[in-house]
Amino acid sequence: MKTYLMQFSEAEGFSHLHLHLVPRLPDHPDDARGPRVFAYMTDDQAQWLPATERDTIALAVRAALA
Repeated sequence: MKTYLMQFSEAEGFSHLHLHLVPRLPDHPDDARGPRVFAYMTDDQAQWLPATERDTIALAVRAALA
């Protein structure tokens, strides 16, 4: 399994660091690799993880990086 880590901080005077951490599974389709992984953001939001679960994952990542 691979993971994409994207950083966007190109704006002059940016006040925070914005990262996207996106797991890439072995069967990840070619048309959604690299920056095209953002195509998933247009998928049906009803299929997304609930916000509480996303928060739990984000807090676990933060703790692991601390």
